[in-house]
Amino acid sequence: MKIYEYPDKESWPDLRGRKIELIGEENTSFLDLLRRVNEMGNKAFPMDMAATAVTKAEMQSATASVDNMLRQAVEMARRNLFHYFSTQLEDLKETQTSPDVLIRQRQVPIDTIGIFIPYAEKPLFSDLIMLAVPAHIAECREIVLCTPPAPDGQVPSSLLYVASVLGITKVFKLNAPEAIAAMTCGTENIPRVHKIFAPPTHELRALQVLVNPIVPFFMPWGLSDLFIIMDETASVAFVVEDILLQIQSAEQATVTLLSVDKELLLNIDRNLKERKNTLPAHALRNLEHSKSLLMPTLESIVDYTNEAAPQYVEVMTRYYMGVAENITEAGVVLMGNYTTLSAAHYVAGINRYVPFTGQGHAANALTLADYMHNATYLHISNYGHDYISNAIQIMSDMEGKPYYQSASLVRMEEEVHDEGKGLPDWV
Repeated sequence: MKIYEYPDKESWPDLRGRKIELIGEENTSFLDLLRRVNEMGNKAFPMDMAATAVTKAEMQSATASVDNMLRQAVEMARRNLFHYFSTQLEDLKETQTSPDVLIRQRQVPIDTIGIFIPYAEKPLFSDLIMLAVPAHIAECREIVLCTPPAPDGQVPSSLLYVASVLGITKVFKLNAPEAIAAMTCGTENIPRVHKIFAPPTHELRALQVLVNPIVPFFMPWGLSDLFIIMDETASVAFVVEDILLQIQSAEQATVTLLSVDKELLLNIDRNLKERKNTLPAHALRNLEHSKSLLMPTLESIVDYTNEAAPQYVEVMTRYYMGVAENITEAGVVLMGNYTTLSAAHYVAGINRYVPFTGQGHAANALTLADYMHNATYLHISNYGHDYISNAIQIMSDMEGKPYYQSASLVRMEEEVHDEGKGLPDWV
């Protein structure tokens, strides 16, 4: 990894200069499929759609084949994630903005969500845990799961086991275009969903852009960058393994090391060179785009980090709490030598779906709010309407909207029965 020594602030943007690869041309074949599914339902597909449903017998067989070690690991991940997301349930209070003008927001779960898990040589069952557990806490009525079958035509046992544990009964064996089109439009046997969730892939990104105007499609997209802030107390072995983890985790995943200790950076580089021969091609490309920054102070390291807004930051310093407190523009801040990205990714309880690099200035990690929508309730009594009516008349008159004036004036001229004051208990 190339070491940049004491870069001046003007050069910082150039050091963060790697750009994400853009998606290709408009996917006209998918748009055509979307239109046909919308018009024809199951008949738009070349296969028998009824045969794509995973049967109850398949679910039971898969569940029985999963060993106890995996069951215990899945349960730990589910339990910790459930505990963390449960803290995000909010009781929204009633607000009175003027006399007898009462407002309250009510959190309502999204009725039906769809989850797509891409095919991988090793099943991505942990992504299903991350995306489905919050849906249970939010009390979404139905979860539809689509995933491509393995070469043998079956869905991997570990994926079906997690689906079974999480109470997902509607599982379909479909590739990405067919799955996204079916969940977007609905067919005779696949319900139309109100929101789609998926882990990021290039193929899904192209579909997400086309589907989003019809059905919200949650899938963070961008560059993954791990920043590691270190001093002499950091373990070289820990840092090297975390670098290797990051650069192998995705096609575009880089590392930025930041320290005031040059010898530490050189030592890590020497250790990495000894491991390069074992790395796959994409990891070598990612390592080439990774860098080490020798900075003059911890304050400058924090400033650089906040400007970059990386996806992940590991703080391995003597006083890591103080350093972490000042990092406010990052997806996840991992504090201390033992807070590994592995734990954050699988079982610590946080969700791995966090803003990618550069998005942390404004974007949020996946939260319970992504599975809910806020319904707003307003009640105004006769007295309350009289109190605010003059402002209504003035503002609507200034904007040239007499119909707003009329709807308010008629309520001043005629009094009708009103059930009572306040908002009902169910709000």
